[in-house]
Amino acid sequence: MIVKLRSIVFIVSLMALLSSCQDVIEIDVPENQTAISITGRITDSKGGFAVVSTTANYFAQGETPKVEDARVLLFEDGIMVSEMQADSVPGLYTTTFNGSVGSRYEVEVEIMEGNPTFKAGTWRSRPEPMLRVFGIDSIRVRGLNRNTVPQVFTEGAYALMYFQEPPGRGDAYRVTRWKNDSLFTQSIFIFDDSNFDGRYIGDKNGIPPFNYFGPFDEKVGRKDSAGIEIASISRDYFDFLNLVGNQVFNVGSTFDPPPETIIGNIYNVSNPEEYGFGYFGASALSSGGARYKP
Repeated sequence: MIVKLRSIVFIVSLMALLSSCQDVIEIDVPENQTAISITGRITDSKGGFAVVSTTANYFAQGETPKVEDARVLLFEDGIMVSEMQADSVPGLYTTTFNGSVGSRYEVEVEIMEGNPTFKAGTWRSRPEPMLRVFGIDSIRVRGLNRNTVPQVFTEGAYALMYFQEPPGRGDAYRVTRWKNDSLFTQSIFIFDDSNFDGRYIGDKNGIPPFNYFGPFDEKVGRKDSAGIEIASISRDYFDFLNLVGNQVFNVGSTFDPPPETIIGNIYNVSNPEEYGFGYFGASALSSGGARYKP
């Protein structure tokens, strides 16, 4: 009992000593140099867009600053084909021009002298090919459980996509999904054809259909729709998104590596060794959807 009591007294005394020795230490944290960020894409059926912004200090609150009053040009195979128009949303520029599979695309952003957000200069994306995309044969709603193919852990109704993946290894795709009017933005969904090149996805040859949404809400009288868009992407863009996804969504473990700077395809025209952030891609699109009512 005496030993325990002495231990308690020692711990309390040590805590008091530590608390009395605390001084405020001010650390000068250097602010990172502001850099440009350009993200967007050109498609074969929905036009294109570019979002021009800048990076912000690590401790800054709110959205990153958007660059307005820039001149944004779209190039197809080295020829200027469209000047993107400024949208009502700050930093957003759009075009109704549709690209073509087999062509290569670049975006050029010119920032004039006196721009309040970023220094004057011209930035460009490296040429990006628009590659093929598969067509969706059908989308069906099926009841799934732990004993079905495909197997699910939560029993219910799911939206399944059936399609023929074109022969020729090297295709990569990005998936965008939405329920009713709500877009799923909390994940980056990408895949390639390395495991099923040229195969039919949908119960033939032992390959089950692609389960992209579920289970649907079983509330009586409720109608839900689940949409999907498949976008062809280049291997470079696939690798870029894979790195972004690993850094943004796979964090929190003591085994996670420290974050690294991810270089996209944006560079300064007058100094090609100076990179910006972001990626401007080119995609052919295929889309579909399903509606479910219990």
